[in-house]
Amino acid sequence: MAFDFSKFKIPGLFSQKSEPITVIRQEQQADEKISFRRYGFIQAGMMKGRTEGLRICLDAVYEQHMADMERDVNKQEELRRPFKVTLQELAGLDEGLKSQVNMYDTELIPARKNRIEELRKEITEIRKNPEHYTGVHVGKAGFYIGVFILLLLSVYLFIFYSSASYSAFFKEFKVDDIVVTKAIFDANAIGNSLKDGVTELIFILTIPFVFIGLGYLIHKFQEGKGLAKYAKIAALLIITFIFDAIIAYEITEKIYNIKKENDLAGNLPDFSVSLAFNSVGFWLVIFAGFVVYLIWGFVFDFVMEAHSKLDIVKVNIKTKQEQIHALEEEIQQYQKTITDLKIAIEKNNIELKKLKQVIDGTIIHPKAVKEALSQFMVGWYAWLAEGREYNRSEHNRIYEDFLVGKISTIESVLNPN
Repeated sequence: MAFDFSKFKIPGLFSQKSEPITVIRQEQQADEKISFRRYGFIQAGMMKGRTEGLRICLDAVYEQHMADMERDVNKQEELRRPFKVTLQELAGLDEGLKSQVNMYDTELIPARKNRIEELRKEITEIRKNPEHYTGVHVGKAGFYIGVFILLLLSVYLFIFYSSASYSAFFKEFKVDDIVVTKAIFDANAIGNSLKDGVTELIFILTIPFVFIGLGYLIHKFQEGKGLAKYAKIAALLIITFIFDAIIAYEITEKIYNIKKENDLAGNLPDFSVSLAFNSVGFWLVIFAGFVVYLIWGFVFDFVMEAHSKLDIVKVNIKTKQEQIHALEEEIQQYQKTITDLKIAIEKNNIELKKLKQVIDGTIIHPKAVKEALSQFMVGWYAWLAEGREYNRSEHNRIYEDFLVGKISTIESVLNPN
């Protein structure tokens, strides 16, 4: 390939008339053509080695090299090939990124939004018709009524057992205490026990919870499996009955002894178990305590069963609410991913534009430019070396500055990143 430098004549810097010069690379052979090295030698002589001329000649060599590369279609196509491959890769990447955004926008996010709406409708239906979802009848009214009755029975048992325990174990009976109901329910039981000591007070205040605890154990044993649970329940009922019987026996015995002490005829025998079983007061205490205790246990079982049914509804609703929360978090994550993908698409489009600009323009290989300028400088220095005084460092600086500037420009175009 020939390099025509005739259009780069420098008026005023040549010591003699400049003629058009055609230059080729060293490996090309033709009588009328010269190399970059020879051209550098000639130009140095024409400009007397002046640095002002060096700058202009370097620019002329660079521009001529650019023009020749632009005319070399085959070479340009060869240089563009890797950029076109990269362009195709980025175009494919762009399609993939856009496809992902479309998938999130049209498939994943809408599907989760639809599922959230379905779950919310299911929650509404569960509250309206819980039996359809839980398979069991749930009555809130029955539950609250049961709780109310249970509270009243608990208060009754507390009053009964605290008062009856005080009467059975601590109270000193008088003549006017022979009425059974008055003996059982002592309005001053707590106040009198406090006067007798803190220990006595604590005893009569805590003993009702012994019976309530036994009732709770019966309920828990009912949740078990096998025949063993029935034996445990029977044992607890027997223990409770015996405890109630002891209280009833103590109260009726004290009442009987008061009557005996005030019997003028002195015909009353000593109090015994048989007399206790034949006493109406004994069974009144049993029914006022043990039977009410059994009723409390049945009501407690009903309340707990109703609560478990309501709990099934609550758990079902809570599970669906947790599913909704998880789906909402997925949507937020998908939206964040979409934002990241759009940023990646934008960056990719910038790279695509830069590559298209490189492909549409003239591609110059930095190594070829450096080689051409280097050969020119060899010729330039050869002329200066023929016994002439010159500042080589200044020429080197001009050459290096020019080379660095041009190479940086070329590389910034070829490597926009």
